[in-house]
Amino acid sequence: MEILRQGSEGESVRNWQGFLLGLDLLAGGVDGIFGPKTEAATKAFQKKQKLTQDGMVGPLTYAAALQHGFDPGFTDPNGGSSGPDWPPRPVFAPLISNGERQKIFGAFDYKRISPSK
Repeated sequence: MEILRQGSEGESVRNWQGFLLGLDLLAGGVDGIFGPKTEAATKAFQKKQKLTQDGMVGPLTYAAALQHGFDPGFTDPNGGSSGPDWPPRPVFAPLISNGERQKIFGAFDYKRISPSK
């Protein structure tokens, strides 16, 4: 696992950008290039998580992201894709944004309820 920062490129950056896009923190699309927009979105994520806002994806930022559903794209060098650690793949394309989720599942209407007495 490598630290992602301004100038990083590749699949790891694409995975990170997809995560930020899903949280509505990244403006624009996923291009695999860690530029100023990705750095700003990373800082926004770090701020929400009360981490140092350095704009780099290091161990603490990765750990916080994993707790919020980030999938770094684990692969098995032996080619495995099934077993207890590999859930079945979904039959639909990944849902990247909240807008895409709402098209399928609809918008959630949250209502405040009073605590029981």
